[in-house]
Amino acid sequence: MQLLSEVEQPMLKFKDTQKKERKMFSALLAEDRKQLASKYSVVQKTRTAVAVKHRELENKSAVSRDLEDDKAQSEIRKAKRRSLSAEEGLKAVVTSYNEMQSKWVDDMVQACEVFEAAENDKAEFLKAKLGKYEEILRIFNVSCIKSCDKMLGVVQALDPQQDREKFIRTSATGSKRPTDLQF
Repeated sequence: MQLLSEVEQPMLKFKDTQKKERKMFSALLAEDRKQLASKYSVVQKTRTAVAVKHRELENKSAVSRDLEDDKAQSEIRKAKRRSLSAEEGLKAVVTSYNEMQSKWVDDMVQACEVFEAAENDKAEFLKAKLGKYEEILRIFNVSCIKSCDKMLGVVQALDPQQDREKFIRTSATGSKRPTDLQF
């Protein structure tokens, strides 16, 4: 009973507590990785869109070199605005990605610190509980050895002849023999 209350139950409780903590950080890091992947995908799409806007601007600029009319110049200005707008969008998306990556790194560092502390706590806890287990075993073994020594003494003191004589003295019904019944 002492083994159960002082070693096994605390170990199970400690294990459950650490499992919940690990699970919480694992979920947090998984969510961070998921968001980071999503933001990376947005960055790639935005880069592609910026490249398309730059090509449109270059094409319109190349075509309008030959033309000096206002319509061509207006088209170039619009293409420049779209290109600049796409670049600003890319900057915003890259900034958002970098912030998410920074958060992921911070969360990873924090999780590693917590995991390391948990491992240290686990080692100290196990050291204490295994010490207690060893102490309980020593106490138990001492009482077992004492009981075995007592039992051995009693077994060695057995004398079958003396036991029979004692049984006859204590259980005898008398020296008279029973007689047959008459009709």
